Amino acid sequence: MCIRDSTSINQFSFKFLNQAALSAEDFDGNDGNIAVSPLSTSICLAMVANSGDRESEKAIANMLGEVNLQQLNSTCNKLMRFLPSTANGAILTIANSAWYNTLYPPSGNWAENLASTFGSHIKGIEFADKNVALINNWCSENTNGHIPSIIDRLRPEGVVHLLNALYFQGKWIMDFDPDLTDSAEFNGEKQNSEVKMMHATMPLEYASNADFANVSLPFYGNSRIVFVMPSEEKAATELAKTFSYTDWHTAISRAEKTKVNLSLPKFKADCSADISDILYKLGLPEAFDLDKMEVKDQFGRILNGAPIVHHKTSVSIEEKGAEAAAITDAEIVVTSPGDARPEEINEVTLTFDRPFLYFIENTTTGSILIAGIINNL
Repeated sequence: MCIRDSTSINQFSFKFLNQAALSAEDFDGNDGNIAVSPLSTSICLAMVANSGDRESEKAIANMLGEVNLQQLNSTCNKLMRFLPSTANGAILTIANSAWYNTLYPPSGNWAENLASTFGSHIKGIEFADKNVALINNWCSENTNGHIPSIIDRLRPEGVVHLLNALYFQGKWIMDFDPDLTDSAEFNGEKQNSEVKMMHATMPLEYASNADFANVSLPFYGNSRIVFVMPSEEKAATELAKTFSYTDWHTAISRAEKTKVNLSLPKFKADCSADISDILYKLGLPEAFDLDKMEVKDQFGRILNGAPIVHHKTSVSIEEKGAEAAAITDAEIVVTSPGDARPEEINEVTLTFDRPFLYFIENTTTGSILIAGIINNL
């Protein structure tokens, strides 16, 4: 698998974070924290690309950094086959499903293609309130209960819900000693608060420049979390608005083994947003023909669809490791054209007692599972 050297979906990951930071008001709650799953969103959008016309498939493929739908499907298929793992003390599961309205049954090879390329579970249901639990139960089952729901209704004008679920559990290679965890002040964007601060001194990959410092904490298996502390002069959200794939690659490549006196807060962050507008700004078509599904109206005309994308994430960090989950739901509704939306090493002290960024990465593929900002705890 040659995904590791590809910058396609990985570049989208940082553009997605940039736009999410620019659209912080789209996220539910008022804690100022943001977390998105570029991997979950990319796979979900790839399924959308497999449901629309040639123009929309090209636009989505280009948005995700691929030249065409065939290449996008190939990349996603490799990710689906090689990323999931329960080996070496780490768990990563990825699941896809498609729930179509029985009023608009798809024809052609749409279902077969989603099943073979993405391993999708396909089911036709009545789009009525009584069936909301079917989709939400699937979300809960595939996120280990961390995201118990994604929808609160099924619109009668809905054609299909395309969902991706991601669940990650990682154990630190080097634990934080719970006996060292104490109370400390976190200087949040809005206010200061008391948090449980973990402490450890360990050799870690570390780098710094004028704008930020970054440190990588490895998990068992093929994953790690990278924490990014902005300079005193820069807010975390402001850094996230411009933090690019080049910045990421440079920071990681320049990191050196360093003895780090690390202080890191325990936290749990849940985020939810309608990310449709964010994705429209990145190139997602606001309407397209559902020709690959061959969904037609009563007069035999191919229906137009508008994607509405909902996104939920849940991330927790504690002494033994981390857990993360994400659900991306692309709901496609019927619309009319135009209606839509052990060496001698240096030593540093790094204390995350103010807003910071974090990234959970699969190191085999370079895929960003979760990208987040902690502004307040």
